[in-house]
Amino acid sequence: EKQLSFGHRVPGTKEHEACKDWMVEELKSMGATVEVQEFDASYYSGETVKAYNIIAQFNPEQKKRVFVSAHWDSRRVADQDPDESKRDQPILGADDGGSGVAVAMQIGRTIQANPIDMGVDIVLFDVEDQGSNEGGRNSWCLGSQYWSRNLVPRNYKPEYGILLDMV
Repeated sequence: EKQLSFGHRVPGTKEHEACKDWMVEELKSMGATVEVQEFDASYYSGETVKAYNIIAQFNPEQKKRVFVSAHWDSRRVADQDPDESKRDQPILGADDGGSGVAVAMQIGRTIQANPIDMGVDIVLFDVEDQGSNEGGRNSWCLGSQYWSRNLVPRNYKPEYGILLDMV
């Protein structure tokens, strides 16, 4: 509900920026060490926007780690909407993006309330849902592609990974 209150989370918009700031502060308030990985992302259309992967570490000193991820951006066009008049409008992304982030944030709250002796890393990817079938497979998942080439933390090797999408 809070994510949707910002409006659509399309990269390059004030709604996107406001939601990013809220998530960073929320994760910090849970006791996580938070880093924002800022990068420039180019859409298949040639447009370039500022993008932000959000990395939150719980118990960063622990060697045994679990990776939990979701994407937090929402699609800039509803190109699959049955109502053709809405296909050029952005979507709110309650399910696609918002639901996975909500679960990841609740995991953080649960760890804060019930400390564990294991490391948990929540990585919220940006610019995952802006691709086009005409743009090829490399037009999708730009945040996770960037993160995998520029790992934070460096030399990252979790024991397990969970991707939350469309929960």
